[in-house]
Amino acid sequence: MDIYIDLYQKRWNYNHSEEQKKHLLEIYTELRDHIFGYVLLINSKPCAYDFVLWAESPKWISFDAINGGYDPEYAHLSVGSILMWVNIQQAKVLCQQGDKTMRYSLGNPTLEYKNRWCETFPLGKVLF
Repeated sequence: MDIYIDLYQKRWNYNHSEEQKKHLLEIYTELRDHIFGYVLLINSKPCAYDFVLWAESPKWISFDAINGGYDPEYAHLSVGSILMWVNIQQAKVLCQQGDKTMRYSLGNPTLEYKNRWCETFPLGKVLF
C-alpha cells in the first residue's frame, strides 16, 4: 500500500490524510485476492504502479484499472505506458489460459492515453 500512496502522491502531487490511509489499508486488506498486476521497478525502486482489481465469471474475467501513480523522475521513459502494456499482456495470458473473454476497463475515456489502449464501448445504467 505504501508503494501506491507514494507513487500516487508523486504523480498527482497529493498527500493522503491519515484517515484516507486507514481506508486504503482496509481496501487493500479486504480486496487482496482481487488485486492484479505488477509494480514496475528501476534499480530495485518502484517507479510505476496501477491499482487494478479483477473478478472472474464462468465466461469472462473483468479487470478494472482504478488508478495508479508513477515517479515523474522517470516520465521520459513512459513508465506508465510500459506498466499498462505489461498488465494488459498478463491479463490476456490469464484469459487465454482459462479460455475466457477479457474485459479490461480504464474507466471514462477522458484522457488521450486511454484511447491508445482500448476499444470504447457505450455503457448504460440500470435504475431501480
